[in-house]
Amino acid sequence: MAEIKGNKFTAAEADATDVKVRAYGDTVIRTSRTRNQTGVSHSMEVWVKQGGQWKAAHTQFSQAAK
Repeated sequence: MAEIKGNKFTAAEADATDVKVRAYGDTVIRTSRTRNQTGVSHSMEVWVKQGGQWKAAHTQFSQAAK
C-alpha cells in the first residue's frame, strides 16, 4: 500500500460507447467500450446493493485486439 500511495496515477479521459446496463435484482452489470490514445478497451463493472447502498463488487478492463 505504501508504494501505491506514494505514486500519483493519471489516466487520459475517454468517452465510453456501446454502454449496456443489465439489472438482476440487487445486482447490476455495466459493460462498455472505450477509445483512447492506446486503442480500444472493454470494461465490465458489477455493482451490488447492500444495506441500501450500491457497492462496486468487481471491475475488469481488457485491451481489445488490434
